[in-house]
Amino acid sequence: MGHSHRGNRGKREILINVRPYEKRIAILEDGRLSEVFYERPDSSHILGDVYKGVVNAVLPGLQAAFVDIGLDKAGFLHVEDVESRSLLDAALRESARHNDDDDSEEEDPRRGGDTEGKPIDQLLKVGQEVLVQVTKEPIGTKGPRLTMHLSFAGPFLVCMPGSDFIGVSKKARDPQHRRALKRMIRDLKSPECGYIVRTNGLNESEAEFGKQMKILEAKWESCKQAAATNPAPARVHKESEASETTLRDYFSDDVDAVWIDDRIECGIVVGYLKALSPDKVGKVKLYTGDDSLFDHFGIEEELEKNFQRRVQLKRGGYLLIDKTEALTAIDVNTGGKVRGRDQAKNILETNLDAAWEVAKQMRLRDMGGLLVVDFI
Repeated sequence: MGHSHRGNRGKREILINVRPYEKRIAILEDGRLSEVFYERPDSSHILGDVYKGVVNAVLPGLQAAFVDIGLDKAGFLHVEDVESRSLLDAALRESARHNDDDDSEEEDPRRGGDTEGKPIDQLLKVGQEVLVQVTKEPIGTKGPRLTMHLSFAGPFLVCMPGSDFIGVSKKARDPQHRRALKRMIRDLKSPECGYIVRTNGLNESEAEFGKQMKILEAKWESCKQAAATNPAPARVHKESEASETTLRDYFSDDVDAVWIDDRIECGIVVGYLKALSPDKVGKVKLYTGDDSLFDHFGIEEELEKNFQRRVQLKRGGYLLIDKTEALTAIDVNTGGKVRGRDQAKNILETNLDAAWEVAKQMRLRDMGGLLVVDFI
């Protein structure tokens, strides 16, 4: 291997491997694989997509509704995710405006307001058209999870149409810095949208924020236009491709390099970054080695290991991972090393190793839903 950059602690690299039938994106932290994403041409990822849907069932017992968004299975909308000020009405009227009241502290922008405490059947009716966003992909027999609290994420900001909330990542601890950021955002933003400043954006300039707001608010505008012209059910916004989303969420100052093994993809990424962070374009590197990109960085082997039922732990123990429709069960085992007086210490070490490995496997395998871990 012999990568000098592997010595950098706390550094991150992004690898994009383009194959005829799929694109694979790996995040490396300190030279070790931490996350991997797949994008296939025929893939039906809908996370983050926005739909104009029709309520086809309201269930007071569950405090939830089912919404037809044009897929095989209806989406699930819980009362907590219902917005009483309909963004669809705003889209159809093109005139939603909210009062620009004084700086709000860190109350949750997605809870309460005039929906708090109201039962679902007072908020939604069967046949009603709603604008919803997918927050969880459909899995097995379950349809997608939906919310009426729309949000569009950029690298530095999250835009929330129909809200006046301004929040700042909790990583910004200095109250003065927080206030200055909030004032800046309030001066720049449209009255129709709230914003959260992400951790990556804490040191960005006013010009950068302004540029990104234009991009995010343009997404909301095109969403409104599509909602006003398309009959329900219809998709009115498609989330970005995996590579764009990954760069948006992971490409911060601590990224050393983005390695891409395809010239066309490299050009697309450079174009995307030029519009977004021109100063970071130099970190994008075209990989032209003889080995495949993932082999060169030693992660092909790690990927193969990680998708087996048995996962070895570093001090001799191992995990057994069994996935069913209802849940994922993870069994922690010590292997053959527990003997004699050190038994308690060995069990503790194995459980600690397992806790780290389970967190890593959850990211790598994109595990969700119910997870049962049987520690020793």
